[in-house]
Amino acid sequence: MQDKIRMNTLLDYYESLLTAKQREICGYYYRQDLSLNEIAELMHVSRTAVYDTVSRCEHRLEQCEKDMRFVDGSEKRRRLYVKIKAAADNAEVSKLIRQCIDTETEGGQDE
Repeated sequence: MQDKIRMNTLLDYYESLLTAKQREICGYYYRQDLSLNEIAELMHVSRTAVYDTVSRCEHRLEQCEKDMRFVDGSEKRRRLYVKIKAAADNAEVSKLIRQCIDTETEGGQDE
């Protein structure tokens, strides 16, 4: 389960670096939680072709993260924001930190 969560997060950041077919297959597999067999039937390809595509995408997405570190950096910033918020006595500082956390985790809006 943790692997699927990580792959969904990597897709959030790097999906545009995959081909259209790779995005489609990964979308079915990770976002819609379809099985390899279900995807193969839906796309009229072999289960092996789907498995190979998913494997290549996983490798590609992990390599992108290794090179760019967007996901790890975001997670580190989010943890720091949580610590700062816990230490902040000022309501305005707490509000700003909450906005920072939201921006990291949900694409929050600034004012």
